[in-house]
Amino acid sequence: MKSVILLLLLFIPIVSKNNSIKKTIVTEENIKETKSLCIQDSIRLVLERENILNKNIELLIAQSEFESGRYSNHLTKKYNNIFSIMHYSKRETKSLGRYGYAEGRYGYCVYRSKSESVEDAILYYRFMNYPRLDSIEIASPLDFAILLKRKRYYGHYTDPKTKEYWREVYIYSAGLKRHIDDTTKVW
Repeated sequence: MKSVILLLLLFIPIVSKNNSIKKTIVTEENIKETKSLCIQDSIRLVLERENILNKNIELLIAQSEFESGRYSNHLTKKYNNIFSIMHYSKRETKSLGRYGYAEGRYGYCVYRSKSESVEDAILYYRFMNYPRLDSIEIASPLDFAILLKRKRYYGHYTDPKTKEYWREVYIYSAGLKRHIDDTTKVW
């Protein structure tokens, strides 16, 4: 069925501003980019509903792209988990599960939709006492990476005085910055 749709979409007429019709070739890359933009738009809608500041919205979209491998990893495709959040039963969650715990792969959260994943990320941040993303603007991807590392969101726990700690922080912040540069020009 997918191959039939792709064949039908091979040439899509596009009407330009002056009403002339031009044809464009649709590639797999175009389709992936369109899906990514749709996911980003749905993330943006949820975050705006939560009154998250604009600069923080771009950071969270970059984080979701970075964590999910541009929405292509197994957790995103099968379980709608775009932030790669592990289930923690002692907090309010949107994660599915018969007994209040995730039934996904290795204890990762499972969601009905990607929007629920975003809502759960907000719940997670509030539970972990992150700064209020609706009132405090995070200055840079590096500041966000440091904040996440302090709260043990990623990587192994290491002493902040070690090179390993800062290596993980810089790798994470570089990943965020790369995704921000690809989608917007905020920083």
